[in-house]
Amino acid sequence: MGGTDKRKHGAAAKFRNPHPPFQTWSGRGTQPRWVKDALERGATMDSLRLKALAASQNEEDTHPV
Repeated sequence: MGGTDKRKHGAAAKFRNPHPPFQTWSGRGTQPRWVKDALERGATMDSLRLKALAASQNEEDTHPV
């Protein structure tokens, strides 16, 4: 009643799993299994960043195969 709301809100997502893309991670806390698996397969944290994924998807869209 009447006090300030001190609930914590989740941090914004900074990383996204390329497959499936609905899985995201803020970079805080323990790494999710999909991050660990991607790193073991040779991915880098930079390649999982949201901006990196958006840029690579735009390149694929502009270069038809």
